[in-house]
Amino acid sequence: MEAPKFEFAHLGINARSPEEAEKLLFFCENVLNFKDKSEKPKSYFIADRKMELMKTDGRGTFGHIAIYTPDMDAGIRYLESMGYEMDYDDVRLDENGKIRLIYIKEEINGLGIHLTSQK
Repeated sequence: MEAPKFEFAHLGINARSPEEAEKLLFFCENVLNFKDKSEKPKSYFIADRKMELMKTDGRGTFGHIAIYTPDMDAGIRYLESMGYEMDYDDVRLDENGKIRLIYIKEEINGLGIHLTSQK
């Protein structure tokens, strides 16, 4: 089976506490000069949305890697054909009821891996 289109979307970094998340956010904004922060309920996106700073622990021991695919069904089929089990118990759906985010059940090097249909 040929691989569908995959692109790196972002790296998610888990925090041990909200205070630790704020320290990393401060470093990114004030030392690295990343001024493009957007806040979500569980995280901050920064660095042109290439980094997601989790406010507390998230999926994966250390964090996660998000992989964009424009064809979620093909991406899921491909990963499953390669022997990866998807976590259908924890999917996020779009407004049409289609999967927009799904994790591989297995961590790789302490990182969760998820497919996303959003850049």
